[in-house]
Amino acid sequence: MDDKQIQGIEAQLNTIIRLLAAPIVQDRPIAEAAPMLADLGMDTRQIAMMCNTTSNVVRTALLRAGAKKTRTRRSG
Repeated sequence: MDDKQIQGIEAQLNTIIRLLAAPIVQDRPIAEAAPMLADLGMDTRQIAMMCNTTSNVVRTALLRAGAKKTRTRRSG
């Protein structure tokens, strides 16, 4: 298998991933969607594509979600 074939397969898999994850992010704010998609193993670039935003916005949402979990664990 050559690089072109591998890239074609990768592109098809990315399409399948987006189709399967679409219902998860539908009508959800990035603050909710990003952690859910990250928990499913998606990286910031993939999450940004799914949520139609930038990787920086996704990173910020994930950092805030992590900080929120940490505060909840400490106070609980």
